[in-house]
Amino acid sequence: MAKNKDKLPDATTDVIQYMQLEERNLLLELGLYKTIEIDPLVKDSLINFLSRDSMIHHPHESVIFDSFCPQCKKESTFTDLYKMRKITSTNMQLSINYSKERFLFFPIDFDISERVYIKEYMCSRNNKHIHSFYFLYNGINLTKIGQTLSHTHLFAAETKKYRNYFPDIQKELFASMKLFSEGFGVAAILYLRRIFEKLINNAAQEHINIHPHDAEKLRNARMLQKITILHEKLPSFLVQNKSMYSILSSAVHELEEDLCLEAYPFIKDSILMILDQEIDRILSRKHEETLAKELQNFQAFLGRRDTK
Repeated sequence: MAKNKDKLPDATTDVIQYMQLEERNLLLELGLYKTIEIDPLVKDSLINFLSRDSMIHHPHESVIFDSFCPQCKKESTFTDLYKMRKITSTNMQLSINYSKERFLFFPIDFDISERVYIKEYMCSRNNKHIHSFYFLYNGINLTKIGQTLSHTHLFAAETKKYRNYFPDIQKELFASMKLFSEGFGVAAILYLRRIFEKLINNAAQEHINIHPHDAEKLRNARMLQKITILHEKLPSFLVQNKSMYSILSSAVHELEEDLCLEAYPFIKDSILMILDQEIDRILSRKHEETLAKELQNFQAFLGRRDTK
């Protein structure tokens, strides 16, 4: 729900066009010192979110999200600390005021419309593990000015499961997410395109190992043709959405930075969907191979038993 606005020259005060006004995006995906201009229609809902344990678009529900906990060193569920215990902030040692609105300080001019708010979330595994996020809101622009959970931790946790299956892809996915958090949309999508291409190349090599006579055909084929040839060795989501490659290429070569930033979240999630399906395919193939080997071994055992 960010309003359209020309990009400002100072990267620390850019109005982020891509950021949807959703709680998890503001907490976990909005980069530090990045600014988003708030639509006046949702101003009251945003203040309610910053001040209390309520969602922006669903004011009667509390914000709960899953994220990596550095202290637990694993994924956990986090619940708004204000809901769990309305006490003095342990991180900033400042109190929640009598109106139950959470803020850290007033500016020198005491303009009540400009405050720094703290949002704290408690790990469900250990209530001493707290994620804190700090926002400056002046009635027009919202800026994240601090957080205790680093983006590096978040990205490492989100990409960790791909390391054992695609170590080179995991590194590029991590780099893509980091670039996005820093506001580099074109570069971030370039890494996603590289991941897409590597998946196709891996499938092509697997195909050529079985059908070496197709090597020349695959080498000369365009991307959409390759996907058609390799459809049995590719995740279904990729095959069904093969035009995704043209989107990736357009983003890299033609689209503006802001438009790439706006498109990045759903493109990244599409890549993650493809990677998850590829992992399922790998595990299924290994399971089939294990079962086939066990059946063969048992058949051999029965054959030896019959000859006795």
